[in-house]
Amino acid sequence: MAHTVETLSKLLKKTPQEVVAILANAGIDGKSADSEISGEERKILMGSLSKRSSSKSGMSVSRREPSKSSPNAGGIKVQVKKKRVKKSTPQSNDPTSNEAALKAQEALDAGRNADEKLLAQDAKRQYMVRLQKEQEDARKVQKETADKPSE
Repeated sequence: MAHTVETLSKLLKKTPQEVVAILANAGIDGKSADSEISGEERKILMGSLSKRSSSKSGMSVSRREPSKSSPNAGGIKVQVKKKRVKKSTPQSNDPTSNEAALKAQEALDAGRNADEKLLAQDAKRQYMVRLQKEQEDARKVQKETADKPSE
């Protein structure tokens, strides 16, 4: 089963426009709701989704109003807080990102299975065509030998 942007949007529970935007952010341009998504593009999409769910970084800046007794009463002091480093865990606390990643993984697996099935069917079709051609050639040779008069 070939996936389109629309079918992936249903699996990810997002609008097709959101999926097109995600694809564009992942570096895949020129897609519309009816565009087909290849296996390689699905891998890129999965990587993009997993990166988006794990990259929540920010910088904290606090502003303090100077007190009237302070000698620097005319300016604003900016204090940069030290960023806390969290050890990454394989499971995110955000259940929606895990759910979206699981659904996207299921879509990738379904796409791979469909691709494998198509390859197997194609190989079988090529084998049958080759077999029929060999049989036809054998019939032609038999007919030619039967039509020739014996000497």
